[in-house]
Amino acid sequence: MSTAVILVAAGSGTRLGSPLPKAFVSVGGKPLLQRALETVAGWSRCDSVVLVVPAGYEAPARALAADVSGLQ
Repeated sequence: MSTAVILVAAGSGTRLGSPLPKAFVSVGGKPLLQRALETVAGWSRCDSVVLVVPAGYEAPARALAADVSGLQ
């Protein structure tokens, strides 16, 4: 059986006071989305990841995912 993770990362970040969507806000030098992707990449039962990001941020999300080893 294959297992997919749906990572919903479409928050606007307005309550954080950021001009960027929440997933792209850096915490400790890494965007929140990268931290989430690194966590998911370590799960042995995860076969694929589906990202849900704000419109217009598909390319940056793909770039972050491409930098995380262990993701499809």
